[in-house]
Formats: sequence, structure tokens, C-alpha cells
Amino acid sequence: MVTKVVDLRSDTVTKPSEAMRAAMAAADVDDDVLGGDPTARRFEAEMARIMGKEAALFVPSGTMANLVSVLAHCDVRGSEVILGDNSHIHVYENGGISTIGGVHPKTVPNNPDGTMDIDKIVAAIRHREGALYYPTTRLICLENTHANCGGKCLTAEYTDKVGEIAKSHGLKLHIDGARIFNASVALGVPVDRLVKAADSVSVCLSKGLGAPIGSVIVGSQAFIDKAKILRKTLGGGMRQIGVLCAAAYVAVRDTVGKLADDHRKAKALAGFIFSFWNQNALHFDKRLTMPEKTLAFSPQNKKSMRFVIHYQISDNDVQYALTCVEMATKVVDLRSDTVTKPSEAMRAAMAAADVDDDVVGVDPTAQRFQAEMAALMGKEAALFVPSGTMGNLISVLVHCDVRGSEVILGDDSHIHVYENGGISTIGGVHSRTVRNNPDGTMDLNKIVAAIRHPDLHYPTTRLICLENTHGNTGGKCLSVEYTDKVGEIAKSHGLKLHIDGARIFNASVALGVPVDRLVKAADSVSVCLSKGLGAPVGSVIVGSKAFIDKARILRKTLGGGMRQVGVLCAAAQVAVRDTVGKLADDHRKAKVLADSDVQYALTCVEKAVEELLDGGTNLQHLTNGTNKNSYGH
Repeated sequence: MVTKVVDLRSDTVTKPSEAMRAAMAAADVDDDVLGGDPTARRFEAEMARIMGKEAALFVPSGTMANLVSVLAHCDVRGSEVILGDNSHIHVYENGGISTIGGVHPKTVPNNPDGTMDIDKIVAAIRHREGALYYPTTRLICLENTHANCGGKCLTAEYTDKVGEIAKSHGLKLHIDGARIFNASVALGVPVDRLVKAADSVSVCLSKGLGAPIGSVIVGSQAFIDKAKILRKTLGGGMRQIGVLCAAAYVAVRDTVGKLADDHRKAKALAGFIFSFWNQNALHFDKRLTMPEKTLAFSPQNKKSMRFVIHYQISDNDVQYALTCVEMATKVVDLRSDTVTKPSEAMRAAMAAADVDDDVVGVDPTAQRFQAEMAALMGKEAALFVPSGTMGNLISVLVHCDVRGSEVILGDDSHIHVYENGGISTIGGVHSRTVRNNPDGTMDLNKIVAAIRHPDLHYPTTRLICLENTHGNTGGKCLSVEYTDKVGEIAKSHGLKLHIDGARIFNASVALGVPVDRLVKAADSVSVCLSKGLGAPVGSVIVGSKAFIDKARILRKTLGGGMRQVGVLCAAAQVAVRDTVGKLADDHRKAKVLADSDVQYALTCVEKAVEELLDGGTNLQHLTNGTNKNSYGH
């Protein structure tokens, strides 16, 4: 006999509605890391309007929303934030504001109604006379509704008083408004009025509102500009994020009006088994036991532009790029393989995905996809993450788990050049660079020479990083023999080897070597799903079970734990299944572009193109030795 399950664990276990799934399947999308996703832009503008703020930013999770907000306000390490001793930020977010941001928490006791006494907040503000001894107070945080106090609501009057204190002391006020719409409905106060005194607010979309994934932060335009950079640094920049924003838009549109009914149901339930109620969050007194077109491209630097072929670029598109008919209206988007749109099969898979809360590890689609990727890559376990930046950041921090560790990596590697210095900024890991050769390798003798011997003056080398294919050298592939040799060096010196395999499947196809053999020597590998493979969002990291267990904790700390992530894993599963076999054709098309008359093909782009570098896979770099102008998107 099957026992019916009434899942009251959390409002994070909601499944996307049919309207949300349909919106995801039909979403108009583009690359949001480049700022071009139209659905994300519309949703962020709408959320800013609703909340009464200038601007908004979609982020993968509530944890990242709060982390980004605190770090934007406390942008000097050693800053101090005043917050409740029972607040979500202080209790449940892995200490990220301190671990990642170097921000010191100064706690004030939360009262049973979720407030902190006004006089105690004032007393907690550090006076400047003690600057030699004290950290500098820069921020006050409130939580509304307050989860650990049973979902209690903070009134607009109380919030205004705290805002006045913050303003009079030159501080900022952030509200963790994960369930701020619940508070608005319960109090009968418009949400923009409820947060009027705040400089920033985080709003969870995947709790009571029922969207599958994500949160949004709102504030001034200057605040959001800083937040966008921090989101990228933390690895929260996701590609075709419109598929999630579309669902979130439906959630805000359709669900806010249903919250009062949630509160009514909670009150009815409270009459039987709970000691008190407020709205939709209830706390037990005791444990209960229950039964069971134009030519678009990307600038690299002042002398170089990049063209990238992906499987959605047709032969006709390649010919169009070569002839460059100036009056054409069709856009052949060769900026990057990150601009692919989800296929119909991916959209259908997202719309039909079997999902649950992946933060607590129970999303069935995510579990299946991770197991498949681990098997495919020849490793014990795998973990889905929002972005390649976060995949590399987590991998480096797992291996370099002591601040002041050192990693050896290429001077032209993606981690070193394009990931915002996150391994140092966030993890306190020191980079030791070795020059990348034109084929993407680093000389073996130079790698060995870079390994530090024990000395009072040196950081401790713990990791070597390779990149395959190598983006900045034109998509060159590292051979299995070379990778094995670097792996032997790492092992003989007691080091770990991580491969940034954003396009590792391109390398596998180009070299004719199975992907698991190509990464056999590596202790960890990051694989981008939203580049050549064409999934809308995400990357996966693979390694030993112990490595992935640590990685899961770091993902949560960084704010990369997402709820019903099966909607993304379903698309990624289709991408891996359907696209790997098309990569050889991408490489053929790229070579057609590379082998043609560049001077003629790119007359509409730049007459001074002089040199063409054939990268071998789907990336082509065109180097201009004379023009000093940067090439725009």
C-alpha cells in the first residue's frame, strides 16, 4: 500500500506550475553574463518596480543574494555587520560573509517576534574612538519574515526606525526578505512600503512564490552594478537565465495572490498541532512522528577578436560570415558558443522534468544527471553548479583548503584571466603563473621549477591547473600524453591536478580520444554545459566522492545551491546526449571559416585583419596587428 506523502518540509520543495514550465519552454533568451538576456532584463526591471528600487539582479540562490548584498556594502575586508543571533544569514549560510568576504558579524539577540531591541542595535555600533581595536561597522541586517522565529513579520514602523538608526550613523540597511511577500500579505502593507528604509533587499523566488530556482536583489543602480561584479566573481553569472526568469515572472504574477490562502491553511493546521502561528511558517513545540542578423563577435584584447562556431551555426551561416554582405539583416552570432538557444528537445525536457529540492539533495533529475556525468568522465561523483566560474572556483578551493595555498596555472588561462581573480579574492589562494605556449601547454620543466620547496618565505604549492581546450590560444587541445605527464609531476610532488575542461568534449572529438581517458590523470575536472554543448545554464564538476562532498558544502557557501535544479539538469542531459556527436561538424565549419580569404570575408568588420590562427576545434582567433580599436560585440 502506498502512503500519501504530504510534504511540509519547506516551501522550497514546490514543483513548477504548468504555466511556469510553459514559460520556461517558450522563453526568449540570450547570454545574460554578457547582459543580453531579454527575459532577464524585463524580469529584473519588473522586480525593481515592484520593490520600489532603482534596479534588480537575478542570482542563483538566497544565500548568494545575501552574500552579494553584504559584500557590496562591506567592500573593505574587516568590515562589521550587525545582525540577529538567530538570523538566517548568521545561522544557515555557512558563515560565507566571513569565510568568503572577511566580514565580521556582530550579533544582537533576536526577540521572539524576530526584532532586535533598538537600544541594543545602537549599542552594537562601534564608536570610532576604538578604531585601533574594533572593526568598522558598515551594515545592519534585518530578516522579514523571520524564519527562526516562526515566520514573524517585521512592521514597516520597526523597519523605518532601524533605517533611521542606520542613516544617522552612516550605515547601510539590508533586509533578507526571502519571504517578504508573505510579510506584505500578512500585514496588509505594500511590499515597496515595507522595504522603503532599506538600501538593499534580497527576495527568494523559490520559496513561497514557487519558482524552481533563484532569488533577486534590489537596490540603487550603483549597488546593483557592484552586485553584478560580485555575482560573477562568486560564479553566479549564468547564461540563458531567461528560462528561469520566465518561471520567476509567472511565480510573482500568479502566486502572491495565493499567499493569504497559505497563511489561512497554516492557521488551521496550527489549531491542531502547533503552539502558535503567524503566516505560512510554523514551528513545532515537539517532534511529530508520522506514517509513511549581422556578424557578431567577441573582443579578446586590442589586437584580437574571437569567432566561435557552435552546433547551431549552419553552413549557410558560415558562408554568410565569409562573404559579409553589408546589407544583410540576418545575424550570424559568432561571439561565443555561450549564446546558443535551448533546442526544442531541451525546452521539452525542462518543461517535463521530475524535480525536488536539490539543496537538500533530493532532486531526482539532478541525481541521475550527476551520476551519468561521473560515469562518462570516469570519476566517482559529480556536482551540478551554476557556472564554469563557480566550477573552477569550487574545485580550486577544495584542493587548496588552507588560505595562503598556491596553485600553478597558465598565464593565459581562463581561471587566471577571466574569472575575476576569485580564487584569490574569495579563497585566499595565490596564483603562480607559468607561460602558456601557443599550443596551450606549459613547459614541463617550468611547471616543476614553479613548485615551491618548503621555506619560510613561500606559500605552499597544492595544485596544478590545466585548460583543455585552451580558449586564449584558439581552442588548442592538450594531448592525453601531455596531461598524463603533468599528472605524474603532480602525483610525485604530492599535488592535485585540476582540469578546466569547459570544452573538454571538443578536445575529445578533435583528438579522437574518449573523454574519460583524456582526464584520467586529473583529480577534478570542470565541464561547461552551456558552451559548445548548448545547454542553457550550468557546469558540472567531477572527481572523487570525498572531493564532491567538500564541493557540495562550498557550493552552498558560495550561494550556488539551487532548488528545483532538475529543470536545468534535464536540459543539460539532452545537450550531452544530442550535441557531442555534432561537435566534429562544428570543427569542420570553423576550419572553413579559418581557411577562407580573411581579407575579403571580414571587410564589414575590419580591413586591417592580418593574421589568422587555426585553433583546431570550434574557436578561431583573428589577430589584428595594426588597429588599436577594441572590437565590440
